[in-house]
Order: sequence, then structure tokens, then C-alpha cells
Amino acid sequence: MLTTKRTSTRTGLQPRTPRSTAASPAHQACLTADQFLELGVESSSRGELTKAIALLESAAAMYERDHNTESEGYARTLANVARPHALLGHYRRAEALYLRAINLYERILGPKDKYLGTLRGYLGLVQEWMAK
Repeated sequence: MLTTKRTSTRTGLQPRTPRSTAASPAHQACLTADQFLELGVESSSRGELTKAIALLESAAAMYERDHNTESEGYARTLANVARPHALLGHYRRAEALYLRAINLYERILGPKDKYLGTLRGYLGLVQEWMAK
């Protein structure tokens, strides 16, 4: 639903400008690892790769700090931070992150989980790019 605000235009209504999904520095201090993960995924999907890496690496650091490195959220964070690294040409870093994510997903979800095939495909692309 589009929200409106009163203005002095002829109709009296004007569309409200949507707020940015990026968190301010003060607000970031209150975010959880899962929230940093979601903000990082959003930034990555918008092509803001450097920003995505910063947000996703913050999420990973929070999982590590909280000793929550055997969680699906941590595995998802590793997989999602690998993508912008790969797109920026940081292939070795992306490869290491994909390998860690795959190993963690195998332990958590089992070796036959369907998402593992997707991650292995991404890993294969990165390794192909590295070989060129």
C-alpha cells in the first residue's frame, strides 16, 4: 500500500518517499546477527557488493563471538558473503567461504540437502573462474 502525505499540490496528496533499508550507524549497534545477514543479502541483491560484504562479515563475526558457528544462520552467512567476493574477483576468498559453508551445511542438514547442490554449483563456477 502506498502511503501519502499532505502537500500544497493541487490534489493535496503526494506519494511518500520510501525509507532506506540500510541501518544507521547508531541503529547498527542494536542489530542481531540475523538482521545483519538480512541487510547484507538485500545490499548484495541491489549490487552494493562492498556494503554487502561489510554487513555479512559483521554478521559472521557476531555468530563467532556468540559461539554460534554450528548454526544454519552462520552457514547461510558464509554462503552469502562468498557471492559478492566472487563477483568482485576475490576468488580465493569466495572459494574458502563456499567450502566452509558446504562443510557446515553437511553437518547441520545432512549430505543430501538440496541447497548443497546449489552451493557446490557456485563453488564450481568460482573454481572455473580461478582457472582462467
